[in-house]
Amino acid sequence: QPRGEGAELGLPFRYATVNWNPEGHMAPAPPVWSAAHYDFHFFIVEPSLIDGIRTGPCAELINCDDFKRASKPLPKAHHPAGYIDVGAAVATMGNHLVDSKDPEIADPSLGFSSTFIYGAYDGKLIFLEPMISHAFLSSRPNRCTPLGTPQTYATAGYYPTKYCVRYDAATSTYR
Repeated sequence: QPRGEGAELGLPFRYATVNWNPEGHMAPAPPVWSAAHYDFHFFIVEPSLIDGIRTGPCAELINCDDFKRASKPLPKAHHPAGYIDVGAAVATMGNHLVDSKDPEIADPSLGFSSTFIYGAYDGKLIFLEPMISHAFLSSRPNRCTPLGTPQTYATAGYYPTKYCVRYDAATSTYR
């Protein structure tokens, strides 16, 4: 079970990371995500599991055996509505499931603003990840987007049903 302040609030997350991707993601990630952006990972599992997903020559530089484990489907009830596997498994992260209805996936000419990813490994949901482009942040946004969610989660807790990206001009901060 999660420990610490998040657990006291009913949150399932064990830890979070922020990654800056100045050149975006490489194939097999959708090409629209090659723009500079931030990844905000909220992990449901222990760091030792994530650290054990090794580098190698498959997908986005993941060990081929770990790629197979990352590609194992989620149980139907745990699979987020509308999300698909595009083969974007990454070492020390897991597989990235993307919203099939995401406008920038359907029409890459729209460019990359923000999107929400669910992460999986070995048939389990292991992280939630908003990806926010630098260009979108520079526009000083104030937008909330509803999420496709699973019917149920294996780890109890409060989960988001939308994600928001907001700029507060009074404090010059982003939320």
